[in-house]
Amino acid sequence: SKEEAKRRDDLEKIEAKVTSYKRMYADSLPENKEIYVASLERLENDLRANQLEYRATQAELRSLDVSLESARAGVGLNTPQQPISASTDLDVLRQELAKQKSIYSDNHPSVRVLQRRIDALEKVAPVDSAKSDKPVTLQSVMVEKVQAQIDTANDRLKALRAEEASIRGKIGQTERSVMRSTQTEGALGALLRDYEAAKTAYAEIKSKLDN
Repeated sequence: SKEEAKRRDDLEKIEAKVTSYKRMYADSLPENKEIYVASLERLENDLRANQLEYRATQAELRSLDVSLESARAGVGLNTPQQPISASTDLDVLRQELAKQKSIYSDNHPSVRVLQRRIDALEKVAPVDSAKSDKPVTLQSVMVEKVQAQIDTANDRLKALRAEEASIRGKIGQTERSVMRSTQTEGALGALLRDYEAAKTAYAEIKSKLDN
């Protein structure tokens, strides 16, 4: 009948609208909203962790600045600051370390101090100081070591700033996705209600005709 055809035509038109709307807003459908909200929570946790690490690195830098001034002033160095020769003084330190290890355990303060000095010299003074433009002393080794730690911390701060900017950008993008999903939820809900109403009307008219 004409009535049945009209109801079917209304139903098909609304169904086409629903399909078209879902295709147009595929990335912001209501079923994606929970995914975006969960993603937003993870990003906010990442941001908090980033900020905590940034503050901890700033505190570390302040401490390193103090250590650098102490190293430059020679604080805590009881030995005369004569030039260190990598070929001779390292051997002397290694011999002393072997002697201390024969008496004390590896965790003994004297052993650990000697080991740290040897490690520092091996990194900073691999070449005999006689071949270098300026002499290497234990003090200069400590200054170099602390300065290297400061450079590393500054690099970390730079990386953390870049990471924070990236996280904030993702947070903004995800917040917009959540907002679009909320808007889509309302509009799609209205379309689906119209579809259900048209579907019910068509079913009723068809049921009457069949009977």
